[in-house]
Amino acid sequence: MVCESKSIPQGTATTIVCALDPHTEFGKYYEDCQVSSRVHALAFDENLAENLTLISHELIGKIVDEPERALAMHVARADIS
Repeated sequence: MVCESKSIPQGTATTIVCALDPHTEFGKYYEDCQVSSRVHALAFDENLAENLTLISHELIGKIVDEPERALAMHVARADIS
């Protein structure tokens, strides 16, 4: 896969289109402001999606319930990298 450099407006365009266009198709992968046909097979793995959802909810819960601790964990991870 070739990685092209984009300007900030070019790089944010797809996000803006997906957020504001009432014709955006929910659950689709967008690239360059349109639905992309380049989707990895794992994107259709329902077990993986469910696990990601559970982990995301757990992490968000930690941030909401214990914001200071979550921030400290984030900073500690950044120091490791």
